[in-house]
Amino acid sequence: SIGRFCYAKAFDFATEVCRQLLDEGLQVKWYLIGYGSDETLIRKKIRDLSLEASFIILGKKTNPYPYIKACDIYVQPSRYEGKSVTVREAQMLGKPVIITNFKTAKSQVKDGFDAIVSPMDVRSVTNNISRLSKDEALKNALSANCNASDYSNAEQLERVYSLIEDVENKNTKSKRVKGQFEG
Repeated sequence: SIGRFCYAKAFDFATEVCRQLLDEGLQVKWYLIGYGSDETLIRKKIRDLSLEASFIILGKKTNPYPYIKACDIYVQPSRYEGKSVTVREAQMLGKPVIITNFKTAKSQVKDGFDAIVSPMDVRSVTNNISRLSKDEALKNALSANCNASDYSNAEQLERVYSLIEDVENKNTKSKRVKGQFEG
């Protein structure tokens, strides 16, 4: 996982998921890249849950791509997000992604196609990580779909340009109509 260490990113929640995975016998190494105001809280949860060997804070990295490339699964446990850049980066690197169902999650990924959208509770995220780690066919399908997808911004830019053009056209029509009745 990658992000600012703050409430929104829910890395404190991720420690609980990691503990549950270990308690169920799954051998896990959860790497966390980033920094922020909640680092002390996260480190305390790591100690309290005896996760020192399994939940590893790597700190700030200028280039997170080698770490993403080396992981088996990318997990974004956010409570809320606008658009998660790191989810897109993981997908661009062909990694299967598990993302929690924050408000904008489904506008960014296709559940079951290029990611798994999980309810935001320890049991659900644990189950989804466990299932994905054991189901090679699912993992491979998600990766293949990520690799086959076009993650360029061209389509989004076209939408923005189209919206701008629509607004300009409406403003022009509005000025013409307004001008006809004046004077």
